[in-house]
Amino acid sequence: MLFPNLHKALLVVRYSMKPFKIILILLLFDISNAYGQKYLDSLEKAERKARIISYWRYGLIDVEKEFAASKVAQKYQFSFRSVAGCVLTKKVIKRIDRHNDEVSGILNKRFRGDWKKIFYPEVDSVYLIDQTIINYFNQDSSVSSIFYRISASIDNRVILRVLPTLEPSLYTLRAFLMNQFAEATEKYIYSVQVRYPQLVFSEPQYYK
Repeated sequence: MLFPNLHKALLVVRYSMKPFKIILILLLFDISNAYGQKYLDSLEKAERKARIISYWRYGLIDVEKEFAASKVAQKYQFSFRSVAGCVLTKKVIKRIDRHNDEVSGILNKRFRGDWKKIFYPEVDSVYLIDQTIINYFNQDSSVSSIFYRISASIDNRVILRVLPTLEPSLYTLRAFLMNQFAEATEKYIYSVQVRYPQLVFSEPQYYK
């Protein structure tokens, strides 16, 4: 071997790096935890100042179910906010839970009972209506074929959203453009009114 001690030297360096890597990971974890706590504290302070009642979420969410929940929440004058991803420390989770416990206390008074038992069955009903309308639209080419030809001709992705109207049995189905973060923007390219549960679609409108 040309350098007989090189292999041993590399092994020493390799194993001496392990404690350093562990320390670095723990340090980054502590920094992330401290930043998370600071961010949540400032967010809660801002919400209180603006008198916003917001129930915090973290982790992966069902986008369609979350949209249904946001519509029902708007009716009861509160909102949901995604504050973190999937990788959290126990301290950050406890911080989020502490905030949500406070919000739940407010909502229990507003709903005059366990708000989740009243709220989520209503969300399920709204979600069922949304999915029934969207699925029927997708399956019936007589009402969706022109829309899909138009959406295929543009660069942006679109997402279908069902919106309530002042009339209980009338809904608006709109196709909103999505941004680079895969979120719905306020701009839409297609809109049509739908009678539910009859699933009768009106003449659609297209926008550039």
